[in-house]
Amino acid sequence: EGLLLVTGSGVTLECPGANPMDGRWHCVPLPGGKLPLSKNGQSFSGAVAVTRAGRQAGAFAPGLRAAVLFPGEASVTIFSRTVHATATWLPTGEVRVAAPAVAASFAAAGEHLLLTAADGSVAQMMMADGIVSEIAVSAVGEPSHAWKGSCRLPSGSLARLALSTSASGLSEAKFILG
Repeated sequence: EGLLLVTGSGVTLECPGANPMDGRWHCVPLPGGKLPLSKNGQSFSGAVAVTRAGRQAGAFAPGLRAAVLFPGEASVTIFSRTVHATATWLPTGEVRVAAPAVAASFAAAGEHLLLTAADGSVAQMMMADGIVSEIAVSAVGEPSHAWKGSCRLPSGSLARLALSTSASGLSEAKFILG
């Protein structure tokens, strides 16, 4: 179905297709309102996950759902919008979490939200009821890692992405299973 992105100013971009063409995604801004992220015109410094929602049987009209992690807050704010050209993003919920997350990603067709904390632990929030449970403990012994996100693999197991910086200042991406 393509790629969905949100800019620091709240513009949602859609990049259609299964793969980039000629090594690049060809993205276009979606019509409608911006996701309300910035204060006083400043660029957003938190984290956002966005997904298509409402395509399951019996669900509301198709639309978009975004999970926003505002800097310094131990909560996740959920926004939704329809696909209509004049649609605006509306807040649809907020859930407190045990530790502030540094990254968020949707899983299971948008039914779960994975929240990665600065210590590498991962919590899963059920979108239907807001219940949050820890699914991966902190990565003890990895203090130099900057945790960038997590996802579910087709097998159902968890994968985490981290950047590790060496003493010489070189950054290395690490993909950690489990």
